[in-house]
Amino acid sequence: MASTPETQTEPEPEPETLFSILTTERWLHNDITSFIVFQPNGTGHLLFGGDLAPSFVRGFDWKALNTPALEHTINVPTSNNTRTLAHLSLEITITNYDPFPEYYDEKNRPAARTEYNDLNEEGMLPKTYTVRLESGRFAMPVMMDLYGKEDFTGSRRSRLRLAFDKSPYRPRQEWKRERFGIDSMKRETVIFVARAIQENTWDNCVVI
Repeated sequence: MASTPETQTEPEPEPETLFSILTTERWLHNDITSFIVFQPNGTGHLLFGGDLAPSFVRGFDWKALNTPALEHTINVPTSNNTRTLAHLSLEITITNYDPFPEYYDEKNRPAARTEYNDLNEEGMLPKTYTVRLESGRFAMPVMMDLYGKEDFTGSRRSRLRLAFDKSPYRPRQEWKRERFGIDSMKRETVIFVARAIQENTWDNCVVI
């Protein structure tokens, strides 16, 4: 009797902890200048801006208020269906740490550098956030800002989404004075994505 070929199946993804997922990704609102990064040592970077340079650049300290959740083991699904993987309560405190050297070379740094005494006392206080980690197939969140919808043709898709209950960017009343770029930050920027999906774009092409 002839042997039956074995069915090829995709390997199951390795389990990860919520801590490792949170701290190994750059969580994007747009591709270039609006993102948030959580470092394993409890520091982070928060940037906001347009196409060329960020208008808000700050470091922060962070900690989980429900610490056991960070060790929760997660298998990130490969399905495109949206699923909630975890919830996390975070405390974030803006600091004067300068994150620029890690993202911009010295040539571009002065043009985009921010002032670090621009927030008032309230803006420097710790803020508490409820954060939801989801898996699925997500477009870049800035598409909602530009076109009023997340699902926009041509937008890069990501496997993970981090949703805040309120924006981690500081509202206007927490600034000492008006400054370029602050008006853009009044939008509720609460969604960030990570882990780009490698897709076959040829399926969407038309050969003439």
